[in-house]
Amino acid sequence: MAHTNSTKPVEVAEARGVHAFGQASDMTKYGPNACLSASINSWGP
Repeated sequence: MAHTNSTKPVEVAEARGVHAFGQASDMTKYGPNACLSASINSWGP
C-alpha cells in the first residue's frame, strides 16, 4: 500500500483479515488485529 494520510488502508486490512503497516502514526486502534507495526513520526524536540 502507498503512503496515505488516511486510516482506511488499515481498516480495509482489518475487514479483510489481512495484515497491514501504519505510516506516520499508530494505527492499531483502526485495525487491532491487522496492524503489525508502524513508523511513528515525532516532529517535536
